[in-house]
Amino acid sequence: MYRRETGESIVDAMNKHRIQIAKKLLKAPSGKVLEVASAVGIDTPAYFTHVFTKYTGVSPKKYKANLYQGESLSRRQPVALGPPSFNT
Repeated sequence: MYRRETGESIVDAMNKHRIQIAKKLLKAPSGKVLEVASAVGIDTPAYFTHVFTKYTGVSPKKYKANLYQGESLSRRQPVALGPPSFNT
């Protein structure tokens, strides 16, 4: 039912939300990737890296490094990370 209303799965919506939060947490100088992964509810660092890269186009480590180097944060067009829209 969720997919019919939004065009995406509930897992995709949850992961997009997790990545939005993770990006904010990674901005903190003390925010370590392992701690951020756990904070957003992903206990496996490899899976967190996979999901983060899927939605942003870069690994969490590279994202964090780029924040402090002023480089572009994406090699490809990232997936839009907004709240789900309900088209009725």
